[in-house]
Amino acid sequence: MAEFLTAYDAKFGGPPEAMWAATGWDVVHVLAGAMEKAGSTDGAAMAKAMEDNTWELLTGTLDWEPADKGHETHKQAAMVKLTGGEPEFLGWLLPESQPEP
Repeated sequence: MAEFLTAYDAKFGGPPEAMWAATGWDVVHVLAGAMEKAGSTDGAAMAKAMEDNTWELLTGTLDWEPADKGHETHKQAAMVKLTGGEPEFLGWLLPESQPEP
């Protein structure tokens, strides 16, 4: 994340104004990685590459179930504690179960 924030600051002259900059970066990273691993921009080939790999992203680790299980995602969430308005990063948490979609 530090490398991303430094690059972002250099490009745009300040830190991101919203968290969506990091998630947008993650989307591009997954799509580019899927194209590279699939050797193609074909949607089915990219989907297979996405489900066959685990992705280490700015916003945590992401993994997908195969198509026959609905491509359910397994995504870590950042746990942050606010004390007096100051954030403290506690770590990453991967839920043990998810509600049905």
